[in-house]
Amino acid sequence: LSFLFGVRYFNVEERFELNGAGTFALDVNGNGSFADPGDIAATAASGNYVLRTSNDMIGLNLGADLMFRDCCWEWGLRFKVSPMVNNADLRAAVATVDPLFGNSASQFSDGATELGAAIEFGVLGNYKLRPNLAIHAGYDIAWLVGVALAPDQAATPSEIDMNGSLFFQGLTLGLEWSR
Repeated sequence: LSFLFGVRYFNVEERFELNGAGTFALDVNGNGSFADPGDIAATAASGNYVLRTSNDMIGLNLGADLMFRDCCWEWGLRFKVSPMVNNADLRAAVATVDPLFGNSASQFSDGATELGAAIEFGVLGNYKLRPNLAIHAGYDIAWLVGVALAPDQAATPSEIDMNGSLFFQGLTLGLEWSR
């Protein structure tokens, strides 16, 4: 049984982009015909909406490993938890190209600091092929909560939403040679 205590830094940056384009015509006279004098013929308009988030998370890192050893085999479990402070930033930009109402562009940014956390769990195993050669395998999962995700900001761009979460998982394979 071993324990882990330290400091952890985690950075998550995302970008979400929404693009749209359309063609429209205006019946200025209101008579159902777009060919009258004064009507506006078919024209194209487009828009671009870009959201960027950045999460800088720092906090304590606490964990434990529980390993079982038998001859050439070693296997065990590991667990980590990291309560962190998240300093998140949001940058949003909107640009439209509209021949009828005119082109426009605007930008917005916001920031907030709230609490977040990372929780990790893993299963790992080692096998010694020779006294100086071993293979390693493991499976890890991690859950990150309290982050500002770029797609979540599209609903309320006037204030930053830090209720997002991310789930990571992965397989680890390795070969260790020692002298």
